[in-house]
Amino acid sequence: MSNKDKVAVFLCIGQSNITVISTGNQALAVKPQEGTAFWDSLEDSTSLSVTGVKGLFGSFADTFYKETGEKCLLIQAALGGTSINNWQTSSDCLGAAINKYNAALEELKKHEDKYEITRTGYLWLQGETDCRLGISPLEYSRKYLYMHETLNRECKKLHENDEKAFSFVGILAVRSWSGRPNYMRPLNIVFAGPRAAQYAMGNLEALTIDGIRHDTAEIRMITNITENWYSDESVTNWFSSDKIYYEQDRGIVKIVGRSEADTDALMPPDISSASIVPYPDQHYLQKGYNEMGADAAKNLANILTADTKPEDIHIVLRAFNGIDFYRDGEEAVITEDTSTLIPCVTDLANNNYAFTYEFISDTCPGACVDQFGHISGLDNGSTGVYRVFLNGGTEPVLSVKIIMS
Repeated sequence: MSNKDKVAVFLCIGQSNITVISTGNQALAVKPQEGTAFWDSLEDSTSLSVTGVKGLFGSFADTFYKETGEKCLLIQAALGGTSINNWQTSSDCLGAAINKYNAALEELKKHEDKYEITRTGYLWLQGETDCRLGISPLEYSRKYLYMHETLNRECKKLHENDEKAFSFVGILAVRSWSGRPNYMRPLNIVFAGPRAAQYAMGNLEALTIDGIRHDTAEIRMITNITENWYSDESVTNWFSSDKIYYEQDRGIVKIVGRSEADTDALMPPDISSASIVPYPDQHYLQKGYNEMGADAAKNLANILTADTKPEDIHIVLRAFNGIDFYRDGEEAVITEDTSTLIPCVTDLANNNYAFTYEFISDTCPGACVDQFGHISGLDNGSTGVYRVFLNGGTEPVLSVKIIMS
């Protein structure tokens, strides 16, 4: 048995919520045990553990190490404000991320006598800009999968005979931008194009784009915790409950005026409060990033190291507003504007699952549901049944009656 320390390598890419973000708080950031978390290089074991890094990184590394015993090397290559369009070529963010990752992997060779690299993957948190731009699920998926396949092809492989560079992908759910005036909430977590696309990639074994089948089995949604934070009340309830990962983050103090308390702050910004950031319905304060990172790491650790039995997988159908949901046998009333409904496991730590969907209507035989959960062809006043199947099964595990109003 090797006496080397085990290290998992994570390339962190996307936009502002997976950067060293200004709305974070260095003092409040979770600080992993020194020697268990590395920042950009195995030479740097103090940035995360001693100094503190704003954002979700410290809590992710801390939780992943506690869950798996594997130390973390986080390579940060995200850029705030970027669209998926900025992650497409060798001369944009994609090329920069590939170059940074390859340089880091080459540097790891200097430490082969001390560390064993157990796995390599990337974390993706992006889409706020594309929600604002109104990109469709199909277009977002097309460009994301091009980026994904380019990363696997152009990034250095851990072993020469590896089929691809990354053995897993963790998507952290995008915080949508509703486009509503004055940041009206809870309309900021609707299933807009990027959000619907990300759930589809996490739910399905493959997506078919332009007639080409793209394997998505290694892509998983690893946190959607932000969907619990859609109102002042829901934020307060979360941070006063036993659901929080870090006791230090219990309780909230609201932002007053344009200043943030030095040692404590509401997460996310209070709906009725002023904000020190341009997009208060897209960003978080440090307490929120602590929760996001921990939740993502816990779920990913379980996905990578445990086996979920089919009988332990529970599914609901999520409404377009991102808040309501329907269980097997229930009814959902939709409109043309809210006709995207997303199947979702109730526990993202589950693995070994893949869905297929179908929609059946006696009154509108041409009605159907696409791979992104969008229902079309259902006339006003008509009904149908949205059925979800698990792992190629022939009996639905979820059936919800749909009424078009």
